Amino acid sequence: MKQFKLVFTLALLTSFIFTSCKKASTTTNTSGSSTWTFDGTNYTGVHTLTGTESNGSGGEWFFINSDAQNGNLALSVTFNQQPAAGTYTVIDNTSFVSSIGNTECFILYGSTSFQYESNGAAGNKVVVTKNGSKITATFSNISLQEFGTSAIKPISGTLVEQ
Repeated sequence: MKQFKLVFTLALLTSFIFTSCKKASTTTNTSGSSTWTFDGTNYTGVHTLTGTESNGSGGEWFFINSDAQNGNLALSVTFNQQPAAGTYTVIDNTSFVSSIGNTECFILYGSTSFQYESNGAAGNKVVVTKNGSKITATFSNISLQEFGTSAIKPISGTLVEQ
């Protein structure tokens, strides 16, 4: 199962990097609109991407993803479908979820050398707002657990689809 999670995360990061280079993708230069703080360090997203990814069970999930540091870091919030405006409960993804409820999401953060995942801590929420069809996902003090360890670090931020 851990091997599958690692493959899924690397596939997500790889698909983000390659699709961000395609002309037909939904990737845009966010001009600093997407920002987050992980474990006390501030980051500004260079590109923000929305799209779908296989959920491993024959269906697709919707995600909003942003990268920083020349694509070396990626932050992704994943929903079971394109989200409506509202508040979503952040669920535990440390054992790789096979389904996400209509009012739930999970968060992945990392690079090729480390990965953190939402651990479903009580009270962790993502608020989605929409400007037309464009999504903004805002979250504060979400607990992320390092893959394969018990280390937990906080993340807060806003991902803005342009």
